[in-house]
Amino acid sequence: MTEADLLEILSMHRNEAGSHVMNFFAVMSGYMATAYFIGQKLSRFQVIALTILYTGIVPMPLLAGVQTAEIIVALHSKYGALIPQTTMDQFVSIAPATIGGTIVLSWLVSLVLMYRIRGSREDTAAS
Repeated sequence: MTEADLLEILSMHRNEAGSHVMNFFAVMSGYMATAYFIGQKLSRFQVIALTILYTGIVPMPLLAGVQTAEIIVALHSKYGALIPQTTMDQFVSIAPATIGGTIVLSWLVSLVLMYRIRGSREDTAAS
């Protein structure tokens, strides 16, 4: 494998990992916009159904992004001598954990937002 081939493969996998993360953030943005703009108007059943659907979608970009990052780590470890060294190389090994942690933390924050907005509806209804 030549250096050019390896760099092309790495670039392809980096773009793929970025696409998985962007797909998650697009879905999360939709969920958070729903929570913010109409969360108080939704019934308990609608919130639960929406949250189950959202939670069912989250593992797909999460696992795909982490798997792609693991492929990048494996390529770096196997063909490290062919790759031009940059300052970012030291962060390659933590890429899977960073992608996974960012998506999980963002998912949790979006769930908290929905239930805080939904809780404010119940507070105003009780008053």
